[in-house]
Amino acid sequence: MEQYIVTNACLTPFEAEKFFPVYRDMHKKMQALFRKMKWYRHVDTSNDKACAEAIAKMDEIDIKLKKIQQSYHARFIKLLPAGKVMLIIKAEDEFHRKAFRRVMKRQGMPKPTEMHP
Repeated sequence: MEQYIVTNACLTPFEAEKFFPVYRDMHKKMQALFRKMKWYRHVDTSNDKACAEAIAKMDEIDIKLKKIQQSYHARFIKLLPAGKVMLIIKAEDEFHRKAFRRVMKRQGMPKPTEMHP
C-alpha cells in the first residue's frame, strides 16, 4: 500500500521518508482497535442485552478510530502540504476499495452496484 500511496500522491523520497513512520504509527494504533471491534462482532444475537452492549462498545471504538485519524491528519499536515495529505487519504481509500473488489471478484460475488436494483 505504501508504494501505491507514494505513486498516487506523488510523494518525493524525502516526503515519504518523513511521512511513513508517522503513518505506520497511526495504523498500529488503529489495528489494535480493529481487533477489539472484531471481538464484539461475535456476540450472541439472541441476547439483546449483550447485543446492545456490543453495539455501544463498537460505537465507542468507531469514535476512537475517528479521533486517531483526526489527530494524525493534523500531524500529517505539519509534515506535508494539505493537498498532498488529501491525495494520500484518497489513495488509501482507493487502495482499499480496489482490494475489496478483488476479494469480491475472487469469491464470485456481484459488484456492490449489482447487488441492489
